[in-house]
Amino acid sequence: MPRSLLWSHLLLLLCASLLMGAGLAAELSDEATGPRPLPDGWFLALWLIALLTGLLMMGTEWLSGLGWPSRVAVVAGVAATAIAYKTDSLSSVAVVLWFVQWAAVAYWFYRLAFDARADR
Repeated sequence: MPRSLLWSHLLLLLCASLLMGAGLAAELSDEATGPRPLPDGWFLALWLIALLTGLLMMGTEWLSGLGWPSRVAVVAGVAATAIAYKTDSLSSVAVVLWFVQWAAVAYWFYRLAFDARADR
């Protein structure tokens, strides 16, 4: 695998981690008991980077035996953001979907490392 693709997939994991972490922090904060408004600029930028790198990962992993994590990550990320923008707040469902996105990408890295160690 080319290093540029690996860096792209790491960027996807970073964006998924930041989206999930920000959503979880907003969900667990004591300040707001009602709907929490979405942060504007950085949130949209993170989501766009995650979408582009997720689509790149989906394209490169499409025919491999491990193509499903990238598809799950893209679908979960798009669904979470659509729910968040439709309700104009960070909902629990969006946070759970961002966690699913993060878990799918983390699983891809786990399998990559596991397969590399199994070859030794």
